[in-house]
Amino acid sequence: MHFNNERWAAQALGMSVNPSNGPDLIDDQKVVEVKFKLAHSERYTNLSWRVLGHQKDYGNLKEAYWALGTYTLDREIASIKNSTHIKSLERMATNRELFIVDWDWMNQFQEYRESGKTEMSQWDQILIFPKGRLLPATKKTYQVTGGIVHITQGINPERFSMK
Repeated sequence: MHFNNERWAAQALGMSVNPSNGPDLIDDQKVVEVKFKLAHSERYTNLSWRVLGHQKDYGNLKEAYWALGTYTLDREIASIKNSTHIKSLERMATNRELFIVDWDWMNQFQEYRESGKTEMSQWDQILIFPKGRLLPATKKTYQVTGGIVHITQGINPERFSMK
């Protein structure tokens, strides 16, 4: 779903999906790193996202923001087949909500090192888990096509073209 969620966020914010490595959304003045989490309101009440440590370096490129979002699906994940087409997945997505936060907001969260090895792969990475309960207060909310965008404290809403 991450491709669908990035496309939705790009459209909602009036930006473009980055076709290369680096931050997810780009325009001439700024970058946005997008993180979405499938929300299960009846099962899980603690909301957090998974950020890779190297992604914090994207903030050195130009004006930068985090876009932390949630979405729900109209069915259980177990009922979705691996071969489901990306357009079919998009039709299943409901209730998208996105919070735009200042780049430095992420600095309050502890970094964790995760490493491991299997027969086919090996990894050693830094992970950060920002918490939804610590999101800054919402300054302005926009109803956009397919969901809601919240601009949080410290963000100038005029930096984005909500659609």
